[in-house]
Amino acid sequence: MMATVPVVNLVPPSPWLSRDELLELAGVPAEQGAAARIRRWLKRNHIPYLSAVNGWPQVSRLKVRQALGEEMAGPSQGELTLEPNFDALN
Repeated sequence: MMATVPVVNLVPPSPWLSRDELLELAGVPAEQGAAARIRRWLKRNHIPYLSAVNGWPQVSRLKVRQALGEEMAGPSQGELTLEPNFDALN
């Protein structure tokens, strides 16, 4: 009798930050008006975002990494730098 192999469905990470990640990144408590405060924080830090129908900003993980000072490595290295620059944020 053959042993069955478990099927694992790997879901790639979303290209967008979740609400919890946005709240943590901006240092905003989860309360009414949080979306507006996050949008103001994103504007102050020059991080582009899209507004969803419900008012919450949709922020690209890549744009946040770039705002933190991470750059794409050259084609020979093929990986991202690992040290974010938190001093770049207000």
